[in-house]
Amino acid sequence: MTQCKPLGNLIMKQTVSPSHCAIDTSMPGDPVAIVRPHLRGSTLLVVGGDERADQLVRLCGELGLRDAVWASTRDSDPTPRRFRSLIRNPRLTLVVLLEGLIRHQHARDVASLCEQSGKPLVRIWRSPNPVAVAHAILSQASRQLALPVMN
Repeated sequence: MTQCKPLGNLIMKQTVSPSHCAIDTSMPGDPVAIVRPHLRGSTLLVVGGDERADQLVRLCGELGLRDAVWASTRDSDPTPRRFRSLIRNPRLTLVVLLEGLIRHQHARDVASLCEQSGKPLVRIWRSPNPVAVAHAILSQASRQLALPVMN
């Protein structure tokens, strides 16, 4: 899989394996506590697999979100139409892509729409639990959200 990373005015393509989406524990402190003040009152979009309402409630509660929306990808529609309006929503702060639960074309479409809309995109492996999301934010989107950078 390929992930685009900004490098000045250029876009650098980098090969990413599912292990890239694993939790990185190199940053001291509680990652949820670090990102919570920056996400408080915002809206998050989860893309991939089937909606799990319990996970959305947990994300909202632990990350201090105003709202969390899940765009299920189990339907047979291969077009990015349904993601477009969700990602372009001005209230949306962050998109979480669930690797392993999304088609490659959907992942490319979502990444492209996020880039076009200026929305941060983080990739995690399958489960959008608050700790995994917080780690992904710190390691993949901290510059876009003005957070501490995790190496």
